[in-house]
Amino acid sequence: MKAKHLKNKKNRKNTSRIDKILLIIFIAIFIYSSYKVIYWLKSNRDLQKLENNIFSEVVQEINNEDESETKGETTKIIDFDALTQINQDVIAWISIDNTRVNYPILQAKDNNYYLRKDLYKSNNSCGSIFLDCNTNPNFSEQNTVIYGHHLTRGGMFTDLDKIYKGELGKEVYIQIYTKQGLNTYQVIAAHIAVPELSIVKKSFSKAEERQAYIDNAIKNSKIKFKQPTNLQGNIITLITCYGKQRTVVNAIKVM
Repeated sequence: MKAKHLKNKKNRKNTSRIDKILLIIFIAIFIYSSYKVIYWLKSNRDLQKLENNIFSEVVQEINNEDESETKGETTKIIDFDALTQINQDVIAWISIDNTRVNYPILQAKDNNYYLRKDLYKSNNSCGSIFLDCNTNPNFSEQNTVIYGHHLTRGGMFTDLDKIYKGELGKEVYIQIYTKQGLNTYQVIAAHIAVPELSIVKKSFSKAEERQAYIDNAIKNSKIKFKQPTNLQGNIITLITCYGKQRTVVNAIKVM
């Protein structure tokens, strides 16, 4: 009887210890989850603040109502001096009509830095739009790669989904503003790829190799976009997350 009593006491003690361990684990998970939610909310507020305040201060929009060829379109004047005073890593500005894609493009020495840093180099889960670290910043590469996050509440490169799904139509243009002027790119393809296949070629040794790359992108595109009359311009490739996959948008310079 005594042995049974000791055994029950030992079982209760073990149960109590397990309960304490589970409670500690639960509290740790709760604290970590709360921190992640607060950090995420703060990052989104900071992004909204940048879009509403800082970006509006450095971007002036002009409607081209007097120019017959560009009537109804909007041209931006970017104050790059103001931007580079904030961050010397700013190299360009990207804009896509009818989306929230309207951001500076930054470039660091590696591709991890701006995954979690904003324009001010502050920690921010929204990150920044950034150029591949091994890419020439003057957009002279045969294929320039640009990255950005896909966010639950929108912003950054989330609206690449609209291109992929055809919500912007079959004729979509991307504007890249640099200190030297405006470059306009026409979207030729948008598709979903697994991460290892979203790593794209930045240069081509032969014209046939480049054409094969373009043909493959168009073939894999969900939407059959209107193609430029001249496919010889440099390519840009925009990449963002799509769950565990990647949304990849290809465009060719037309102006």
